[in-house]
Amino acid sequence: MSKPHKRRNIKRSSGAVSPKTLAVTTLAVLGIVGLLVLLSSAAYKNPPKPTPTHFPAPVLTVATLAEDVNKERVQAGEAALVEDPKLEASAAAKCADMEAKNYYAHNTPSGEEPWKFIIGADESFLTAGENLAAGYDSSQGVVAAWMASPGHRANILNSSFTNVGYAICKDYGTYHDVVVQHFTKPQ
Repeated sequence: MSKPHKRRNIKRSSGAVSPKTLAVTTLAVLGIVGLLVLLSSAAYKNPPKPTPTHFPAPVLTVATLAEDVNKERVQAGEAALVEDPKLEASAAAKCADMEAKNYYAHNTPSGEEPWKFIIGADESFLTAGENLAAGYDSSQGVVAAWMASPGHRANILNSSFTNVGYAICKDYGTYHDVVVQHFTKPQ
């Protein structure tokens, strides 16, 4: 027959933790860790929205084209061009014709030159010019491309030209936006 065990009092040193206290502490720590994991996964699924950058959106307008072209002229020592409503009408007519006849060129599919549109807008001139651009989303891009092209650059910096008109054909087929620029030296 076995003897019953006697309960002994065990002295604990200071700082010792009872098993019950250890279990409660462990559960509390695991609960906090679990809560942190849950919160971090929620933040991962719904990350904070980034703050917007302050880069300006590309702008392609008649006003910005006129401003950018005149900057180039003034830098080259030429007078700024004057916006002419008749040339704006001729450039718009050229845009409409290119859209209606599905072409992108200085001459129409039937061989008519761009001066047809300037004359059609009742503009009398001594000399005239036309620049076209396609596929750009900003005035700066258009003007940079024109200035990199000898023929277009010559038109922009031509001291004979005093008047200008612009039109933008928005969403023009595969080209997206097409720009027409007409120049004259009126009579």
